[in-house]
Amino acid sequence: MKLIGGLIAAWVLTAIVIGWLGDRWLLQQWQTEVQGLFARDVQLAISILHGQTWQTPAELDPQWQAIEQDFDLDIVPLPVRPAQPAPSTSTISGSVADSAGRLMETAPLPELIRSASGRWRVITQTTDSLPGLKPSLALQFTREVRPAAMRPWWWTWWCIVHGSGWLFACLALRASHLCRMRERSVLGPWLAAAKLPVTKEPLLPPLAKVESEIEPALSMVAERVNRHVAELRSFNQRSDLVLGNLQEGVLAVDQNSAVLLANSALRSLLEIHEDSVINRPLLEVVRIPLVTQLIDKVLRKQVPHEDVLEFGMPAKHLRLLARPLPLEEQRSGALLTVRDETLLKRIDLIRRDFVANASHELKTPLAAIRAYAETLQMGALDDRPAAEQFVNDIISQADRINGLVQGMLQLSRVQSGTALRIDSFDVQSTIASLLTAIDAMAKAKGVTLSVEQPSEKLTIYSDRAGFQTILSNLLSNAVRYTPEHGRVQLTLQHDDPWLIIAVSDTGIGIQSEDLERIFERFYRAEKGRSADTGGTGLGLAIVKNLVHALGGRVTATSEPNRGSRFEVRLPIRPT
Repeated sequence: MKLIGGLIAAWVLTAIVIGWLGDRWLLQQWQTEVQGLFARDVQLAISILHGQTWQTPAELDPQWQAIEQDFDLDIVPLPVRPAQPAPSTSTISGSVADSAGRLMETAPLPELIRSASGRWRVITQTTDSLPGLKPSLALQFTREVRPAAMRPWWWTWWCIVHGSGWLFACLALRASHLCRMRERSVLGPWLAAAKLPVTKEPLLPPLAKVESEIEPALSMVAERVNRHVAELRSFNQRSDLVLGNLQEGVLAVDQNSAVLLANSALRSLLEIHEDSVINRPLLEVVRIPLVTQLIDKVLRKQVPHEDVLEFGMPAKHLRLLARPLPLEEQRSGALLTVRDETLLKRIDLIRRDFVANASHELKTPLAAIRAYAETLQMGALDDRPAAEQFVNDIISQADRINGLVQGMLQLSRVQSGTALRIDSFDVQSTIASLLTAIDAMAKAKGVTLSVEQPSEKLTIYSDRAGFQTILSNLLSNAVRYTPEHGRVQLTLQHDDPWLIIAVSDTGIGIQSEDLERIFERFYRAEKGRSADTGGTGLGLAIVKNLVHALGGRVTATSEPNRGSRFEVRLPIRPT
């Protein structure tokens, strides 16, 4: 562009100089030609006027006017100025050898005069009077002329200048177009790549090999841009990976409460279902008043705030912590972190229930033992039948305490994984003795026990003792919570790679709110904590931990007053 500007300036200056010089030269040539023609016509007019006798005033004479019209001259008689010398070197054409020689010798060189209106006049004047005029008068010859030679010159020069200007402009535009086309061909792959979706490929592909002075610079730019883009992509991938795998929800907003960032954990915790939330107002994304109020406080006061939110169905316990978030140009937004404390709340509730339940389970037999002992101490020892009854009750309560302790020890060993011994055994032969004991228990209570199992031999790789414990606890619970004349059914089914154990009953059933907690230690669905059914409250907790330790899973379904069904799936072969 600098080169084109310099060429245009040089072209304009050259056109002005050449036009001015040509104008000066043509004007000088025209002046010389006009003066020569005028001098010739003046000489001829003087020759005709000489020797004539003119009346006064002579300029009114028709013959005088005819001479003026023929020679295109304005001839005006003037008084002769005496004592005015006639310079010998300023005559029109020097000495003339005729009868009017003296007058022509005294005529000065014609003078060109340009008026204020732009018109030209050529003037000359004789210094001596023309004979025949009375009084004696000199003559002034005047002719108006037009520089007709100048107009063709300027029209020609105007055409040349403008024609060359347009030609130069067209060439400059053509060169600029070619330059742009060349740059566009060089940058075309970059422009196309910038419009494509973001991929793992370099943002700017290699340039085509073209002869251009900008190609090395563009190659260097492409290398740096691709390197910086690769670094940004790597940084964004690491950030997305970290934020996406955080268990805590993260929400960032700017000073206008527009969402800058929201990770997947936040969407799940606050139940945000919109696909695109970036740059949207917070009130359109999160419709929880406590969250919006917390962020508004941080934006206004620029101090951290913390609160607890119970949200959703089932209820989730969320801890909200909002802090100021520095942004560019001394602006500040807000950063909200959301932590799900539902599990902690549940663990804390289980801990409290465990302490309360364990205390209750241990306190009841201990209170009974103390009461029996105090009764014996107060004189019942002398009453042998009563003393024997009290001693039997003390032993029964001691056995109950021992059962609680043994159950907790067994549960601890199962959870630690030290009590498992994986071996191959026959399922039918292993449960035969167990079914005999449970059947006796069921008959004593008036409950019918039925068993469905395959006729072929079932072999499983598992812990024999653990398998028996699982089946014993499920069957004993089913018999214990089934009223008289009820039914308990055991079903064994081979569904490779699983052994399915299903225990169903027609007992009292379990409320839906208790189903999630029946596998907790010491948790009992009956609120009265009646000990009429027996048991320690650890059976289902032991079942759950044993099943998980053996690589299986257990589920429970129930309807109040219609019975329950427990299903255990154990792998037949070790995984």
